[in-house]
Amino acid sequence: MRKPLLSLLFFGVLAIGISFYILRDIYRSAAAADTTVTISADALRGDSAVSTKSGQTRFSLNSRNGGLYKTKQPGTAGVYEFLSKNIRFNKESAVSLSDLPQSLTPVKTLSDQEDPILQKAGKAGNRKHFYFNQKVGGLTVFGSQLAVHVKDDNEVYAMTGSLVQDTTLQGEHVDEARAQAIAITKVRGPRGGRVVVSKKEKVAVNPRLMGISDDQKTYPVLIVTTNQMVGGLDDPRRTMVSLTDGAVLSSIELADYALDRRVYDCAQDPSGSCSLKRVEGSPASGVADADSMFGFLGDIYTFYSGKMQRDSYDNHGGQVKAFVNLPAEINGEKLCPNARWLHKDTTTENQLQVCPGWVTKDVVAHEMTHGVVEYTANLDFLNQSGALNEAIADTFASGVDDDWQIGEDLPIGAIRYIDDPSKNKSPTSTGGTTANPMPDRLFATQYYCGTSDRGGVHKNMSVPTKGFYLAVVGGTFNGCTMTGIGKDKALLIWYQALTKYLNVNSNFRDAYNAINQGCSDLYGATSTECVNVMKSLQAVELDQQPLSDQAAPKCNNIAAAPATCIAQVVSPTATSIPPTNVPPSNTPEVSVTGWSCSGLQGDANHDGKISLADYSVWRTAFINKQ
Repeated sequence: MRKPLLSLLFFGVLAIGISFYILRDIYRSAAAADTTVTISADALRGDSAVSTKSGQTRFSLNSRNGGLYKTKQPGTAGVYEFLSKNIRFNKESAVSLSDLPQSLTPVKTLSDQEDPILQKAGKAGNRKHFYFNQKVGGLTVFGSQLAVHVKDDNEVYAMTGSLVQDTTLQGEHVDEARAQAIAITKVRGPRGGRVVVSKKEKVAVNPRLMGISDDQKTYPVLIVTTNQMVGGLDDPRRTMVSLTDGAVLSSIELADYALDRRVYDCAQDPSGSCSLKRVEGSPASGVADADSMFGFLGDIYTFYSGKMQRDSYDNHGGQVKAFVNLPAEINGEKLCPNARWLHKDTTTENQLQVCPGWVTKDVVAHEMTHGVVEYTANLDFLNQSGALNEAIADTFASGVDDDWQIGEDLPIGAIRYIDDPSKNKSPTSTGGTTANPMPDRLFATQYYCGTSDRGGVHKNMSVPTKGFYLAVVGGTFNGCTMTGIGKDKALLIWYQALTKYLNVNSNFRDAYNAINQGCSDLYGATSTECVNVMKSLQAVELDQQPLSDQAAPKCNNIAAAPATCIAQVVSPTATSIPPTNVPPSNTPEVSVTGWSCSGLQGDANHDGKISLADYSVWRTAFINKQ
């Protein structure tokens, strides 16, 4: 009798145990159901992508028609609710974002209801855009930002941005005084002269995220902004010094080669100073470049005010200080022939500086647009982010001057041809030009992969501008055929992308997604406008840029693939939708199937695409290592 009793007891205990675990799992499943969001592949637009390559996680999630997730709470609280969920793609393994809210700091919120462009177009809707900076070890990570886009108060429809994965801040062994001294020494260099520190900021820097090296660690860094004042002119620079070992990670000019106007003439006089020639309400000065500058600044202000409802570069009537007839050099550093915009971290207001003979409408508009970029996406002046900054400056300069050449009124003639970058030229020190063919697509042989010119910001800028040109005029290029939508519509789309969806660290792939989303906001993703804009961007191969890199694929020996639009079978119905209040037509939607996760392990074809299931597994593995 003992054995049957023991057996009965054993199986009873076993049954109780099994019941316990079943009930526990049921409880856990019920609890998890409330914290899990399931997003099907059908809900995501074809250009949606997530990458965990190279020590960073980059998101570019965009809904196809509706939204991605409806929150129970509105506004910022709803955004944090979304970020605290486990995200499940197509019923595969859940991806937890719950660690994000603790590392994110809100920096600004924009509402489409307050956007005059969207109001004028009748497309304001009820969208809000929430922007966050990532923090590591209590320090803001330079260039690491996340944006969550919400419509109708509680429906998340897009999430974009980049975050570093190394959330362990390296040790700090260099004090700030020493770091500042290192920065000053670096800036002074062989030029000598007095260096003035105008700003210091302690941040975290991930070199791989910035694209300045392959180092994926995160360091405490002192950013030192300096000026050398020569002849009344600012010469500002930004230097990043590691507080771990005192290494200079980066040192670049805060200038790129502006209605409250102040125009100064810097033609050399015995004192070597610049004198004020024109202010609001004053008569002509008689100095040709000063008077031309004054007039062009008015034209540019009118362009942004009339077409974009923007009040000066900062949208708050910011004063523009313009200096004409610059000296040929400062402290032995050659300035001319050129023009440049000096940023807000200088010791004085934002400045526009132009060499003799370089005061033309498109050159001045290009430089002023750098100010607009600074106060919106604030694209950094390195690598593809810098090339985008330059490209946007040329894009809007072409709108102000209404042609496809930059600098055609210069003494040396046009230096850039947006319609045909192979004809581009560079100024020479002798007052002439030399051929400088530039790329018209991502895989063009002219694409520059080196480190000079801050990673080719003035060389590779022509890839996005060629895409803008194709969107405006249409035609056949790189095997793709598209119908132009006109410059006015295209400028509004690019402006929407700049002010809502691009950020400091955006690369060409981010620009592709941002412009498509900007078009969707204005005209609807399936409209004729957006079909042709997407094809134009695919024709210059922006969609083939890996999401996680600032370097182009060819720089990593990745061969070109055919332009995506070649394989598309799309016959959009032409529309005549003005950018006012007429709804877009329902035309076939262009989509790229699959889930693009550039560079992830398991990408056997090296085409940057993996399945949702594989992505979920790898993303979960990454989170579990944190």
